[in-house]
Amino acid sequence: MKSFRTWLRPYKKEDTPLGDLARGAFVTPEWTDNTHEGLYKALHKYIGASGYCEARTLLREAVELYKSECMITENNTNILQ
Repeated sequence: MKSFRTWLRPYKKEDTPLGDLARGAFVTPEWTDNTHEGLYKALHKYIGASGYCEARTLLREAVELYKSECMITENNTNILQ
C-alpha cells in the first residue's frame, strides 16, 4: 500500500480543502514520517489547539478517502494476480 504522504502529494495542486490540507502538510516541519498518524501529531504541535479542530476533521476525511482508495487498488491488484 502506498504511504499516506505519497497518496497526499498530488492533491497539493488542487484548490479544494484537501488541497489546502496537502499544502499545509508538506510545509509542516514536524511531519517527519509518511503516516497519517504522524501528520495528526505534527499538525497539533505545529498549528496548536486553535486551528487543530478544523484540520483534524479534514484529516479524518482524507484518511477515510486514502484507506478506501488504497483498498480498492489492493483488491483490484489481488483480482488480477
